[in-house]
Amino acid sequence: MPMLQQAWRKIANLSRYDPGAIRLVRGVDLMLTVIVAATLGEQLGHFETSVPGFTLAVLAAASGAFCIMFTPVSTRRQEAAGILGLGLIITCVCAAGALAGTLSGKSAPLVLQILWIGAIAFGFALDGWGGFWQRAGRATAMSWLFVFVFSQSHSPGLWLPVMAVVGTAVAFCIRIVLWRPSPERTCRRVERTFRQAVAGQLERMTLEGDVASSEGMSGAELAGLRTELQLSAGLIGHESSATGLPPEAAMMMQLALEVARDAGRQLSPQGRTWLVRNRGFRKSVQQLRDDIAHGKDSAPAALDEDWTREIAGLSRDDQFQVIRIAQAFRRLSLLSSKRAPLGAGPEGAGKEAAAGDWRKLSWRLALQAGVAATLGYGLGAIFGLNHAYWVTLTVIIVLTNSLGATIRKSMQRTIGTAVGVLIALAVDPLLSGFPDIRLTLAVLSIPVIIVFVDRNYAIAAGFISFMVVVGLQTVANLPLMDFWARLYDTAIGAGIGLGVAWLLFPRRTGGSVHTLTTAYLSACAQFLTARDWTGNEERAAYARLNEMASGLVSTADSYRMEQAPWSSFSKSSNGLDEMVMVMADYIALYREARASVLAEAGEGPPDPAIATIVARMDNRILAEFEAVLQGREKQSDPKLVEDWMAAMPETATAGSPVMFDWVAMLYYARKVVQCLDGLRQDGMWNSAVVNTMR
Repeated sequence: MPMLQQAWRKIANLSRYDPGAIRLVRGVDLMLTVIVAATLGEQLGHFETSVPGFTLAVLAAASGAFCIMFTPVSTRRQEAAGILGLGLIITCVCAAGALAGTLSGKSAPLVLQILWIGAIAFGFALDGWGGFWQRAGRATAMSWLFVFVFSQSHSPGLWLPVMAVVGTAVAFCIRIVLWRPSPERTCRRVERTFRQAVAGQLERMTLEGDVASSEGMSGAELAGLRTELQLSAGLIGHESSATGLPPEAAMMMQLALEVARDAGRQLSPQGRTWLVRNRGFRKSVQQLRDDIAHGKDSAPAALDEDWTREIAGLSRDDQFQVIRIAQAFRRLSLLSSKRAPLGAGPEGAGKEAAAGDWRKLSWRLALQAGVAATLGYGLGAIFGLNHAYWVTLTVIIVLTNSLGATIRKSMQRTIGTAVGVLIALAVDPLLSGFPDIRLTLAVLSIPVIIVFVDRNYAIAAGFISFMVVVGLQTVANLPLMDFWARLYDTAIGAGIGLGVAWLLFPRRTGGSVHTLTTAYLSACAQFLTARDWTGNEERAAYARLNEMASGLVSTADSYRMEQAPWSSFSKSSNGLDEMVMVMADYIALYREARASVLAEAGEGPPDPAIATIVARMDNRILAEFEAVLQGREKQSDPKLVEDWMAAMPETATAGSPVMFDWVAMLYYARKVVQCLDGLRQDGMWNSAVVNTMR
């Protein structure tokens, strides 16, 4: 039984890579596109004797695959525009390659290799325009590979653009015309997964008798589910009437759950024993668990909070923690029934940046790509590598717009390729007499690659190499020794790409981390102090904070790779990144609790002491913001907590709203300070933020 449970946990962990099956469906579409396009190309080969059917099959399959690979998951209309746009560009590339190959005659291999280097440099220059053009640039660079490879002995001529059209048409029909899962159903599936994860943690609190239980999904994994929820919601068009849990509410649910867990950890053993044995508490948890898991459209029944009035026998600290748990439960109950139109937001994942003028092109990256591709070709010619194009292909894959990201991609590509090739070579003798099984395994690797390519490229690279080795060995009967070359060709390509990125106008991200951190923390401080905003202004400011946090985390991740390349295979940064992401949410919750405290305190006789202590709490948080930005040590106000609890209004009786909000305000202030202190304590982040200023 323990082994079965462990196996089930591993399967569940894998499902978290793609909880809505968005990537899996895209991978299946890519697999079908490759099969259908290759079959059509093979059939056309029967009518054209001058070009092998295998060549036509590969050209059509590659063109269709690129159309889907470089079109992100989005609405049907946006994906249709992306596939047709990429198809047109790939067709033009193939037409240019056919013309160049025909005109250059016997010099075609050399001419096409030189033009490929130019195409790589041009494609990488398009990074500066972002969005569609960034992906089109990569598609251009990789499409020319097939023009070059299949024009070595004899140029396919007009068949190059024809097969590009065939591949584009197949990709369009399979991805756009044929059936695809309902976006509403996909979004509900992701929402159900998230709800069950939160409800499961609440269940463990009661059934295992441990309020502080830390088992189950980590904060980073729940954050991943929230990202999936936001992505799947963006796939729903504006005309849809579907409603569901908004991503913002999902974030607040996770924070409320963390409040309950944190309070449980700080309970004394006597307080924890009293709580888990309290029948009212257990009943509330079970009711809340069901409300969260099932997500009723109507408001849930009010939670029984009578157990919060039985805390007189507990110590003052335990009373404080119990009130925090009750306040978190109340928020979870309200958030669990929150619904919003899923198609009302901006049209999600497919939104593209418009192309700018030539000054916005990434000339630095274009120069790096051109030099790296030239070095790769030169080394291949000097050492007579049989598959030197694998070196150049690796350069295209690993080279990115920042040094840190290039380091990560190089390590993941090299290690993943090595593992994939070794597994394929080990499996080959076992399946040597079963070519159909080998080909099936190669084809089934395609959906797996798409599932992992964005989440864990090392795993995706392993499956890519497995597919290439097994597929080519089955279809083309290449000697096994040729596939050993893929190991050192990939290592050479990764080394060249990394070396050029490191030495030739490297883009280091330390200064960017400093700039983005300063801007983000300043915006957080402004969000904390602003008091005259309308509801729309506050929501817009909150959205900007989340966007700034995402950009900061991404840039800091690249900087971390520059300082410690091994972090590519660790999750040590997840906790700190999560702190940055949730800081804005804690500030928003602090603002909400502060507004409630001031409003509830104003219902009775005026008490100047409350306004004074609230201002003191604000100043404490602002002082910490300034200390982090200036590189100073953590600030302190030793008596603030005691004074805060002593200043609690007389109306704050056990279970009253003002007591809940009074306690919540103190907790959220602490969490903001903890997030700021986390930035200060992280050595790499602190060196980028502080040392850049000196």
